Amino acid sequence: MGYAGHQGPGYQGPGSDQAGQSRSSWDSRPDRFGVGAGLAVSALGLVLVALNLFAFKWADVGQGTFLDLSSNVRRASGSGGDTADKLARAYIGYLAFVLCGVTAVWAVLSGVPVPRSAFGNNMQRVVGTVIAGVAAVLHTLTVVRVFRGPSAPEIGAWLAVVGYFISIVGMTLGARRIRTG
Repeated sequence: MGYAGHQGPGYQGPGSDQAGQSRSSWDSRPDRFGVGAGLAVSALGLVLVALNLFAFKWADVGQGTFLDLSSNVRRASGSGGDTADKLARAYIGYLAFVLCGVTAVWAVLSGVPVPRSAFGNNMQRVVGTVIAGVAAVLHTLTVVRVFRGPSAPEIGAWLAVVGYFISIVGMTLGARRIRTG
């Protein structure tokens, strides 16, 4: 009999085979990942964002779409107002399109499998969700700034916020692990 923790000569420990090699269910099988539901959910959210930017009405004035607001802001040369007004003008002018495109890139990166690395898909998920979160906050700020008077926004104005949050859910899901064997 040995001391506590010593099991005698030849003892390999739990989870070992006869040669002393560690055998766990995850070590013996290679990690494989496949495109999962996360990419589809992110794509659905980004379709809603694109519909908000290109199709749905924001206001019950003229055409009232986001593209109309964007072209009006680009034609206007005023640069006054506080920081929130400047952010809203930048978002309407060009940032909405840039953030939609960047969010789409990160949604794809978080939803497709990448070669095994130190970060795996976690870095892509975190960066993508942060970008989509910033885009949702800027979109909300813009809607609030544009409709701060007596007029109320149409439902289409809020569609991008919903779309960004759906994309966040999809990026959080990410790629799926495929178990082999």
